[in-house]
Amino acid sequence: MAEEERKNEAPKQEAKMAPAKKQEAPKQEAKTAPAKTKKMDTIAQGKSRTSKRGILTHGDEVSPACFNGGKETFDRLKKQGVIVSVEVPAK
Repeated sequence: MAEEERKNEAPKQEAKMAPAKKQEAPKQEAKTAPAKTKKMDTIAQGKSRTSKRGILTHGDEVSPACFNGGKETFDRLKKQGVIVSVEVPAK
């Protein structure tokens, strides 16, 4: 009987000595407001074009109304990489 009592006591002691599980702190997600941006078409870096408004260079905002050929010219210049779309912070 002494052996049976020791066997019964051993699991109880192991249970007492088992390390407590750590509770994970809830993760705090960074709460940042989505940045408001607007897309605009500009002349690419290192490029320039003559338009109805005069000479346009890097960073100048353009639209189809700026060119004599209108939308056709605008689309062709965009395809060639002269005009690029960029996202800028909205004001």
